[in-house]
Amino acid sequence: MPDDPFSLFGLEPSLALDPDILESRFRETSKKWHPDSQTGDAGTFREIGAARIILSEASTRIPAALRALGLAESGATGSENSISTLSEELMDLFAQLSPAIQKVEAVARKKTAARSELALALLAPEEIAARRPIEAAGKQIQSLMDPPPRPPQRPR
Repeated sequence: MPDDPFSLFGLEPSLALDPDILESRFRETSKKWHPDSQTGDAGTFREIGAARIILSEASTRIPAALRALGLAESGATGSENSISTLSEELMDLFAQLSPAIQKVEAVARKKTAARSELALALLAPEEIAARRPIEAAGKQIQSLMDPPPRPPQRPR
């Protein structure tokens, strides 16, 4: 398994990744490292395939991104469990966010269609209500990403 699957494709570590960009980078990179090419290397080619699998699914991409960003240790078994738990919690939050994002997008479309300042003003409460769940989820995500506070040490 590659240490940093993002670097193999020249990508920045990210929780969200455009599948078209991943596919394009995969094709470029695999063409370069294919064992039948002059610059080819079978080991690197296998790593590229493994990296593509990791980055294709959010459930494996999130732990890889956390490791690449230095928010988790690579190869530590306890760390792997905490990454898995964190990934599941983040996935749940993102799933809950989808309807809220759709509401915000709907309000944005209404604002674009509004023809007067009064119509825009009347949409303000709806916009605020639509944004609240997203802001609350943002705080939850931040709390998941922040390291837990260390207990104070007693002087010796």
